[in-house]
Amino acid sequence: MKTVFLISILLFTSSLFAATQETDQAETNDTASVDDVASTSIPSPSTNLFTHEILTSFTSGGFFSSTPCKSCKTSTEMSLNVSYLYFLQGTSEDRLQIGAEAEISSISLNGNTNTYINLLGVGAYNLDTDFKQSVFIKAGVGIYTIQDAGTNTETKMGVFIASGKRFTMMFDHVTYSPEIRIIKKGNLDFGFEANLLNFSIYWN
Repeated sequence: MKTVFLISILLFTSSLFAATQETDQAETNDTASVDDVASTSIPSPSTNLFTHEILTSFTSGGFFSSTPCKSCKTSTEMSLNVSYLYFLQGTSEDRLQIGAEAEISSISLNGNTNTYINLLGVGAYNLDTDFKQSVFIKAGVGIYTIQDAGTNTETKMGVFIASGKRFTMMFDHVTYSPEIRIIKKGNLDFGFEANLLNFSIYWN
């Protein structure tokens, strides 16, 4: 009788232990399922999805290492650059931008002041995944108006390569974006520009 009683207790204990194990396993599976659903159905929001960018550059705040015209020794040049760039794949996560740039250039020489408009195609590549603080490289090719020592002008192809960096500001969708350029305008010597008054406005 004692043997039967002990066997009954052992069977009851084993059954209770097995039921407890199954309950714990079910709770573990349920928790994992909830976590999986949460992780797959609620993606982390991106703060880096921008599509358009406009850059302005007032280059009288920069430094120049070449003359803006042929056969002239001294001159004064003031220019305003406005660029529009579009992310090639639609968002700033793709890093590559293409667009255009218009430059309004005013040259004072021998008492005369002339204003020209230069148009270029531009491409940029952002080296950092955080667009708003990224180092970038840029290149452009287009049409420049070149003036001689008098008032004669001619249109020549020109190119530039540049590098710069964006810095976030206290204003939303605005960055400070200084850059350095090496420019070749037609048959003029290579020029160097450090443009310090550059700002970028970006939006979706």
